[in-house]
Amino acid sequence: MGFSLNVKLYKCLCVFIVILSFSCLKSFDAKSRENCLPFLPHGYNNFFVHLPKEKNFCVETPDGKVFYSTNANGARIIHSVKSDLSIHAFGESQLLEIFPVNNKPKHLLSYIYGDRKFLIHGAPNNGPNETLAFINYIMSEKNKPPEEIVIGLNLGFDLFRIIPGWKTADRVPYESNQIPFMMDYPKLFEIINVSKAFFTKKLEIVSPINQIKKSRSYFKQRKVDIITYFNYWLENIKKIKLKNNINIDLIIYQPFWVYDIEHGSETLVLDKYFEKEVLEIFCNARNTYANLFRNVFYFSFDKKMTAKEIFSFSYRHYKYRHPQIIKNNSICENS
Repeated sequence: MGFSLNVKLYKCLCVFIVILSFSCLKSFDAKSRENCLPFLPHGYNNFFVHLPKEKNFCVETPDGKVFYSTNANGARIIHSVKSDLSIHAFGESQLLEIFPVNNKPKHLLSYIYGDRKFLIHGAPNNGPNETLAFINYIMSEKNKPPEEIVIGLNLGFDLFRIIPGWKTADRVPYESNQIPFMMDYPKLFEIINVSKAFFTKKLEIVSPINQIKKSRSYFKQRKVDIITYFNYWLENIKKIKLKNNINIDLIIYQPFWVYDIEHGSETLVLDKYFEKEVLEIFCNARNTYANLFRNVFYFSFDKKMTAKEIFSFSYRHYKYRHPQIIKNNSICENS
């Protein structure tokens, strides 16, 4: 009898602790929402990755706060004080700019298109094939679809995401319908995620030097596949262009792993061999798809500087604001 009672008391106590913990987390989360979220909320709908829809929020990063405003499609809105004419852009986290831009609020696209309003459709780990799905979705809307679009291609990651074997659901384990929960209870959601990563042994910490070596090694191993499926991706873009009669600009970002970071030094040195190897994939396809893009822009950060000056805290995104912008055929002159 006594044992039975103790078990019941123990169970009741556990339930009480869980309820109390949840209430505290709920209260704490309510306070955190008044400030900033500890991560960028996004989810995968089995077609593409997107941000919360019609929300205003901010995210705290090791580099500082980033403020977001989104539309009904989950596209990030970069407002303009001079023009309401929107440019629709599609891509992943580099194009989205998930890092703070201190003292220079302009989006990198403004260096090409001026002070315009940008609607950026994308999210972290939204690969090239997901970008195609996002474009098709926007083009199928009942409202007037855009007549011109911009596609961002991050050569640091997108060439890997383009080949079979890449599974977006493995990289984005959050479904679209989980976004409201992660926004309402960010601390609880963060605890759940860390627990999952720990118990499934998916918690991985990669140093900048190791991730550069790993990326270069993988590029060498899969270069033939990358070439094949990059051309296949361009063919699908061609179909979208013809079907919708639209103009398309392509923004290409220099791979982060073409830079060497020396041990004991934060100074970056461009490895021109690897940059040339990567650009050749695009340049070799140029003749077949010569008229596919209205404009092609290559964002090159070819300067000697420290890693902290050029990269965000993750060492995977460029935050430097003055790249060398190479246009159209000039990209392939030295490849």
